Amino acid sequence: MSFSLHHLITRAAQRDPEAPALVAGARVVSYGALAQRINAIATVLVQLGVRRGDRVGLYMRRSVDSVAAIFAISQAGGAYVGFDPSAPPARVAAVIDDAELDCVLVDEHHHEALLAALEHSDRRLAVVGGPTGHAQIDTTPWSAVDQHDTPETPLVELGVMEQDLCVLFYTSGTTGKPKGVAHDHRSMLSNVEWAVAQFDLRRDDRFAHVTSHHFDLSWFELFVSVFVGGVLVLVPERLVAFPGELAELVIAAEVSVWCSVPAVLIGLVQRGELEARSFPALRRVHFAGERFPTKHLRALMAAVPGPRYCNMFGTTETHIAAFHEIDELPPGDEWLPIGRACAHVNLMAVDRNNDAVDVGGTGELLIRGPSMMEGYWRLPDRTAQAIVELPVPGSARQARWYRSGDLVVRLADGGFQIVGRADRRVKVRGYLVDLDEVEQVLLNDSRVIEAATHVHEEGELSAHVEAAVRLRAGVSATSASLRMHVAQSMPTYAVPELVAILDEFPRTGHGKFDRRGLVAEVAKLRSARRQRAGGAEPRDAVRAFIAELVGGSLDELDDDGALIDGGWIDSMDIVELVAFLEERFDVQISNDAFVIENFETVAAIVRMIDSMTER
Repeated sequence: MSFSLHHLITRAAQRDPEAPALVAGARVVSYGALAQRINAIATVLVQLGVRRGDRVGLYMRRSVDSVAAIFAISQAGGAYVGFDPSAPPARVAAVIDDAELDCVLVDEHHHEALLAALEHSDRRLAVVGGPTGHAQIDTTPWSAVDQHDTPETPLVELGVMEQDLCVLFYTSGTTGKPKGVAHDHRSMLSNVEWAVAQFDLRRDDRFAHVTSHHFDLSWFELFVSVFVGGVLVLVPERLVAFPGELAELVIAAEVSVWCSVPAVLIGLVQRGELEARSFPALRRVHFAGERFPTKHLRALMAAVPGPRYCNMFGTTETHIAAFHEIDELPPGDEWLPIGRACAHVNLMAVDRNNDAVDVGGTGELLIRGPSMMEGYWRLPDRTAQAIVELPVPGSARQARWYRSGDLVVRLADGGFQIVGRADRRVKVRGYLVDLDEVEQVLLNDSRVIEAATHVHEEGELSAHVEAAVRLRAGVSATSASLRMHVAQSMPTYAVPELVAILDEFPRTGHGKFDRRGLVAEVAKLRSARRQRAGGAEPRDAVRAFIAELVGGSLDELDDDGALIDGGWIDSMDIVELVAFLEERFDVQISNDAFVIENFETVAAIVRMIDSMTER
């Protein structure tokens, strides 16, 4: 029986220490070696003063050590806090301060980002693998971990239990500050145990690890694979943007279980040439985090017909709460239902009086079960708003229910269909974004007196945030400068891709915002965007458009500077960039050309375009 996450590793290593646990490129790590590495990291953490209940930061790309670090933090009694690699320094600092971190594990790819974050925080950190020579950092090199990576190192065992804090997932908050969602070990394990039983996940399965550590959906890959003693196949972050190479990895690594946000799968449909490939090992494809457009899912299932497909629904506060195994797609473009409650969860839709709605009725979805969060980290008032005491249907007993904010229709088969939101939180690239928070950040700019935001979905691209503002009299601003202001405190997926600067907001006869009118005004700016980004030379056009994407100047980036590895653009930026290049230069970027080396630098992009326009 497992009482904490690291007990999953201990059990698997005792069962078969030579069995493969992780695959990272050509490297294969056994369960015995992984358990030993975890114990080595846990030993160093305890030496650095980590104690039960302490929060420990994780600022690492997907790697053998990042996976080991998550379990090691648990073994040392701590709770892991993953940093969003797309978050600006001020937001990383806000997480460091809010979680009261004293210790962080970091890899060499995030040294500069950590140093930039500490410019916004006064905390002193013990950092494993950190940079040296900084007044706020006491660095312990990874070589110290290597010294303890032996069978002779005593086992760290602190009696961690199910009720101990396991993780803080930070998500969007209405005040402009991120809020931590606190889960204990039982919360995490209950979802893992349900998934293994529900989907017949097995020891011979190979799970793609494609989700970032800071994103709550990562539990499915990380912990389910270890629970069954399967193999976790690490997918490099940079590969996610290039579907052809990603598809090749899935085939070569014999991945049998996949779980991601729909955006990654849509990329595979559009650019992965799936019809020309065979995926004999792939038996299950799961997706969650946002709605999957039915036309894209239909294309995916036609191109890769072998696996079972499953739509999963959940929140950061509850993990997966509902699922829908897809036997038949709805007609046309109708959305998939979220399905019925997981076996360990109760779902209820209630009206404004908190009374359960009948079949066919619409209400807010409420969730209860052991996978629900403890609460928002040190935000008791916000927790009290989100978790309410209400009767269990058919019983006089009161129970704690989480208010999801999702409006659903109760279906006759016991499932649910989402029809909207009861609040202003929306899903963007699988992440929950509070539009009120984006508006508040815009209003924090002294130049802005009014701000409004909305989500735009168009064509093949995923949803993104757009905004409109009014400025104070006598001041000036640009769309790019306002986007840069938001980017200083919010992750990239929450930054408006466009900000329309208006003299007046459209209003209704009652003086309220006319949101439809605002959306139309922003659409005018969007239609002119690509024309403004054009230039006489491919280099000028590419740099101008990337500047639009990042919302600022590219003065610090030379033409041979790393675009992807340097953090200038991500996978969704590349989708937009390709659409711009094809329209601006009247070229068709084939799937053969849609590879990492053609997008690594501005110079590489220009060479690709030149080769196409010379034909």
